[in-house]
Amino acid sequence: MKIVIALDSFKGSCSAQAACTAVAQGLRRVDEGLELVEIPVSDGGEGLLSALAESPQLKGARWQQQRCASPYGLSVQAAFLILPGERAIIEMAQSCGLELTPKAQRDVRQASSFGLGEQVKAALDAGCRRLIIGLGGSATNDGGIGFAQALGARFWREDGTLLPVPAAGKDLAHIQRIDLSAMDPRLRQAEIQASCDVTNPLLGEDGATWVYGAQKGADEAALRELEAGMAHYSRQLTQTLGYDVSERPGAGAAGGMG
Repeated sequence: MKIVIALDSFKGSCSAQAACTAVAQGLRRVDEGLELVEIPVSDGGEGLLSALAESPQLKGARWQQQRCASPYGLSVQAAFLILPGERAIIEMAQSCGLELTPKAQRDVRQASSFGLGEQVKAALDAGCRRLIIGLGGSATNDGGIGFAQALGARFWREDGTLLPVPAAGKDLAHIQRIDLSAMDPRLRQAEIQASCDVTNPLLGEDGATWVYGAQKGADEAALRELEAGMAHYSRQLTQTLGYDVSERPGAGAAGGMG
Protein backbone atom coordinates (compact mmCIF):
# COMPACT_ATOMS: atom_id res chain seq x y z
CA MET A 1 0.00 0.00 0.00
CA LYS A 2 1.21 3.51 -0.84
CA ILE A 3 0.38 6.35 1.56
CA VAL A 4 1.07 10.04 1.01
CA ILE A 5 1.69 11.93 4.26
CA ALA A 6 1.09 15.65 3.71
CA LEU A 7 1.07 17.68 6.92
CA ASP A 8 1.53 21.32 7.84
CA SER A 9 3.44 22.44 10.92
CA PHE A 10 1.85 22.49 14.37
CA LYS A 11 2.36 26.00 15.72
CA GLY A 12 4.80 26.03 18.59
CA SER A 13 5.17 22.24 18.59
CA CYS A 14 6.84 20.82 15.48
CA SER A 15 7.67 21.60 11.88
CA ALA A 16 5.81 20.17 8.90
CA GLN A 17 8.71 17.83 8.16
CA ALA A 18 8.88 16.64 11.77
CA ALA A 19 5.13 15.96 11.75
CA CYS A 20 5.35 13.96 8.52
CA THR A 21 8.31 11.96 9.84
CA ALA A 22 6.53 11.18 13.13
CA VAL A 23 3.47 9.83 11.30
CA ALA A 24 5.68 7.80 8.97
CA GLN A 25 7.53 6.25 11.91
CA GLY A 26 4.24 5.30 13.55
CA LEU A 27 2.90 3.70 10.37
CA ARG A 28 6.10 1.70 9.88
CA ARG A 29 5.72 0.25 13.37
CA VAL A 30 2.39 -1.18 12.22
CA ASP A 31 3.50 -2.32 8.75
CA GLU A 32 7.10 -2.14 7.57
CA GLY A 33 5.98 -2.97 4.03
CA LEU A 34 4.11 0.30 3.50
CA GLU A 35 5.35 2.63 0.78
CA LEU A 36 5.31 6.07 2.41
CA VAL A 37 5.78 9.43 0.69
CA GLU A 38 6.39 12.42 2.98
CA ILE A 39 5.31 15.79 1.56
CA PRO A 40 5.54 18.70 4.02
CA VAL A 41 3.01 21.44 3.16
CA SER A 42 2.40 24.99 4.31
CA ASP A 43 -0.47 27.45 4.61
CA GLY A 44 1.87 30.38 3.96
CA GLY A 45 3.16 30.54 7.51
CA GLU A 46 6.26 29.11 9.12
CA GLY A 47 7.85 26.35 7.04
CA LEU A 48 6.65 27.68 3.68
CA LEU A 49 10.12 27.86 2.15
CA SER A 50 11.20 24.48 3.46
CA ALA A 51 8.07 22.89 2.00
CA LEU A 52 8.52 24.57 -1.38
CA ALA A 53 12.27 24.08 -1.67
CA GLU A 54 11.86 20.37 -2.44
CA SER A 55 9.16 20.89 -5.07
CA PRO A 56 10.15 19.82 -8.61
CA GLN A 57 8.17 22.81 -9.90
CA LEU A 58 10.77 25.11 -8.34
CA LYS A 59 13.75 23.69 -10.18
CA GLY A 60 16.52 26.27 -10.33
CA ALA A 61 15.54 28.01 -7.09
CA ARG A 62 18.35 29.19 -4.86
CA TRP A 63 18.47 30.37 -1.26
CA GLN A 64 19.51 33.87 -0.28
CA GLN A 65 20.35 34.72 3.32
CA GLN A 66 19.99 38.13 4.90
CA ARG A 67 20.19 39.79 8.31
CA CYS A 68 17.04 41.70 9.26
CA ALA A 69 15.12 42.91 12.30
CA SER A 70 13.05 40.52 14.37
CA PRO A 71 9.60 41.64 15.65
CA TYR A 72 11.30 43.10 18.72
CA GLY A 73 14.29 44.68 17.00
CA LEU A 74 16.90 41.97 17.35
CA SER A 75 19.03 40.99 14.36
CA VAL A 76 18.02 37.62 12.90
CA GLN A 77 19.12 35.57 9.92
CA ALA A 78 16.29 35.23 7.40
CA ALA A 79 16.17 33.52 4.03
CA PHE A 80 14.12 33.72 0.87
CA LEU A 81 14.03 31.78 -2.38
CA ILE A 82 15.06 33.31 -5.70
CA LEU A 83 13.58 31.69 -8.80
CA PRO A 84 14.25 32.17 -12.51
CA GLY A 85 12.23 34.95 -14.12
CA GLU A 86 12.94 37.66 -11.53
CA ARG A 87 10.80 35.84 -8.97
CA ALA A 88 11.20 35.49 -5.22
CA ILE A 89 9.29 33.70 -2.48
CA ILE A 90 9.46 35.31 0.96
CA GLU A 91 8.28 33.81 4.24
CA MET A 92 7.18 36.48 6.71
CA ALA A 93 7.75 34.11 9.63
CA GLN A 94 11.48 34.13 8.85
CA SER A 95 11.74 37.74 10.04
CA CYS A 96 8.53 38.35 11.99
CA GLY A 97 7.67 34.88 13.24
CA LEU A 98 6.02 34.20 16.58
CA GLU A 99 8.58 31.52 17.37
CA LEU A 100 11.48 34.00 17.22
CA THR A 101 10.55 35.31 20.68
CA PRO A 102 9.99 33.24 23.86
CA LYS A 103 6.37 33.30 24.99
CA ALA A 104 7.14 35.08 28.26
CA GLN A 105 8.78 37.96 26.39
CA ARG A 106 5.99 38.64 23.88
CA ASP A 107 4.12 41.95 23.87
CA VAL A 108 2.39 42.32 20.53
CA ARG A 109 1.95 46.06 21.08
CA GLN A 110 5.74 46.39 20.73
CA ALA A 111 6.14 44.04 17.74
CA SER A 112 6.96 45.44 14.30
CA SER A 113 6.83 44.08 10.75
CA PHE A 114 9.91 46.14 9.79
CA GLY A 115 11.95 42.99 9.11
CA LEU A 116 9.57 41.87 6.37
CA GLY A 117 10.12 45.17 4.59
CA GLU A 118 13.85 44.52 4.79
CA GLN A 119 13.31 41.10 3.22
CA VAL A 120 11.35 42.65 0.34
CA LYS A 121 14.04 45.28 -0.15
CA ALA A 122 16.68 42.54 -0.32
CA ALA A 123 14.63 40.72 -2.96
CA LEU A 124 14.36 43.93 -4.99
CA ASP A 125 18.12 44.44 -4.61
CA ALA A 126 18.60 40.93 -6.02
CA GLY A 127 16.69 41.95 -9.15
CA CYS A 128 13.41 40.23 -8.31
CA ARG A 129 10.22 41.93 -9.46
CA ARG A 130 7.62 39.18 -8.95
CA LEU A 131 7.31 38.52 -5.25
CA ILE A 132 5.17 36.01 -3.37
CA ILE A 133 4.99 36.70 0.36
CA GLY A 134 3.81 33.97 2.71
CA LEU A 135 1.70 35.60 5.42
CA GLY A 136 1.26 33.62 8.60
CA GLY A 137 2.86 32.71 11.89
CA SER A 138 3.62 36.36 12.59
CA ALA A 139 4.18 37.96 15.99
CA THR A 140 2.92 41.33 14.79
CA ASN A 141 -0.31 43.32 14.83
CA ASP A 142 0.88 46.62 13.37
CA GLY A 143 -1.14 46.77 10.15
CA GLY A 144 2.11 46.60 8.19
CA ILE A 145 3.36 50.06 9.19
CA GLY A 146 6.79 48.70 10.13
CA PHE A 147 6.96 46.91 6.79
CA ALA A 148 6.04 50.12 4.97
CA GLN A 149 8.63 52.13 6.90
CA ALA A 150 11.40 49.78 5.77
CA LEU A 151 10.38 50.57 2.19
CA GLY A 152 10.27 54.34 2.62
CA ALA A 153 6.84 55.21 4.05
CA ARG A 154 6.64 57.88 6.75
CA PHE A 155 3.96 58.22 9.41
CA TRP A 156 3.37 61.56 11.12
CA ARG A 157 1.89 62.05 14.59
CA GLU A 158 -0.56 64.69 15.76
CA ASP A 159 2.26 66.87 17.09
CA GLY A 160 4.00 66.99 13.71
CA THR A 161 6.74 64.50 14.57
CA LEU A 162 7.44 61.21 12.83
CA LEU A 163 6.59 57.86 14.36
CA PRO A 164 9.68 56.04 15.64
CA VAL A 165 11.40 53.56 13.36
CA PRO A 166 10.52 50.78 13.59
CA ALA A 167 6.91 51.53 14.51
CA ALA A 168 4.70 48.91 16.13
CA GLY A 169 1.07 48.23 16.99
CA LYS A 170 1.13 50.65 19.92
CA ASP A 171 1.81 53.49 17.45
CA LEU A 172 -1.25 52.96 15.24
CA ALA A 173 -3.49 55.25 17.28
CA HIS A 174 -1.09 58.18 16.87
CA ILE A 175 -0.94 58.31 13.07
CA GLN A 176 -2.20 61.65 11.79
CA ARG A 177 -0.81 61.57 8.25
CA ILE A 178 0.67 58.93 5.95
CA ASP A 179 3.35 59.94 3.46
CA LEU A 180 4.10 57.41 0.70
CA SER A 181 6.06 59.78 -1.54
CA ALA A 182 9.44 58.29 -0.63
CA MET A 183 8.46 54.64 -1.09
CA ASP A 184 11.02 52.55 -2.96
CA PRO A 185 10.37 53.39 -6.65
CA ARG A 186 11.09 49.80 -7.67
CA LEU A 187 7.78 48.80 -6.10
CA ARG A 188 6.00 50.41 -9.06
CA GLN A 189 7.50 47.79 -11.36
CA ALA A 190 6.98 44.93 -8.91
CA GLU A 191 4.13 42.44 -8.74
CA ILE A 192 3.49 41.35 -5.16
CA GLN A 193 1.15 38.52 -4.20
CA ALA A 194 0.22 37.29 -0.74
CA SER A 195 0.00 33.62 0.14
CA CYS A 196 -2.30 32.89 3.08
CA ASP A 197 -5.21 30.68 4.03
CA VAL A 198 -7.42 33.15 5.90
CA THR A 199 -10.14 35.57 4.80
CA ASN A 200 -10.38 37.67 7.96
CA PRO A 201 -11.09 41.39 7.48
CA LEU A 202 -8.91 43.99 9.14
CA LEU A 203 -11.35 45.02 11.89
CA GLY A 204 -14.09 43.64 14.11
CA GLU A 205 -14.63 40.40 15.98
CA ASP A 206 -13.41 38.42 12.97
CA GLY A 207 -10.51 40.78 12.30
CA ALA A 208 -6.77 40.66 12.84
CA THR A 209 -6.71 41.73 16.48
CA TRP A 210 -9.58 39.83 18.06
CA VAL A 211 -8.95 36.54 16.26
CA TYR A 212 -5.16 36.35 16.47
CA GLY A 213 -3.99 38.93 19.00
CA ALA A 214 -4.25 36.74 22.10
CA GLN A 215 -1.93 34.06 20.71
CA LYS A 216 0.65 36.80 20.13
CA GLY A 217 0.70 37.84 23.77
CA ALA A 218 -2.13 40.39 24.06
CA ASP A 219 -4.41 40.46 27.10
CA GLU A 220 -7.91 41.97 27.06
CA ALA A 221 -6.67 45.53 27.60
CA ALA A 222 -4.04 45.19 24.87
CA LEU A 223 -6.60 43.77 22.45
CA ARG A 224 -8.88 46.77 22.96
CA GLU A 225 -5.97 49.18 22.55
CA LEU A 226 -4.79 47.49 19.36
CA GLU A 227 -8.27 47.29 17.84
CA ALA A 228 -8.86 51.00 18.48
CA GLY A 229 -5.47 51.80 16.97
CA MET A 230 -6.13 49.62 13.94
CA ALA A 231 -9.51 51.29 13.36
CA HIS A 232 -7.87 54.72 13.53
CA TYR A 233 -5.11 53.61 11.15
CA SER A 234 -7.70 52.18 8.75
CA ARG A 235 -9.41 55.58 8.53
CA GLN A 236 -6.08 57.29 7.85
CA LEU A 237 -5.24 54.70 5.22
CA THR A 238 -8.59 55.20 3.48
CA GLN A 239 -7.98 58.94 3.42
CA THR A 240 -4.53 58.43 1.89
CA LEU A 241 -5.42 55.77 -0.69
CA GLY A 242 -8.88 57.00 -1.55
CA TYR A 243 -10.51 53.63 -0.90
CA ASP A 244 -11.24 51.37 2.07
CA VAL A 245 -9.31 48.09 2.33
CA SER A 246 -10.51 47.09 5.80
CA GLU A 247 -13.30 44.78 4.64
CA ARG A 248 -11.34 43.05 1.91
CA PRO A 249 -11.07 39.30 2.53
CA GLY A 250 -7.64 38.53 3.95
CA ALA A 251 -6.87 42.10 5.03
CA GLY A 252 -6.52 40.85 8.60
CA ALA A 253 -3.90 38.22 7.76
CA ALA A 254 -0.62 38.40 9.70
CA GLY A 255 -1.65 41.25 11.98
CA GLY A 256 -3.13 43.39 9.21
CA MET A 257 -0.44 42.73 6.60
CA GLY A 258 -3.04 41.39 4.17
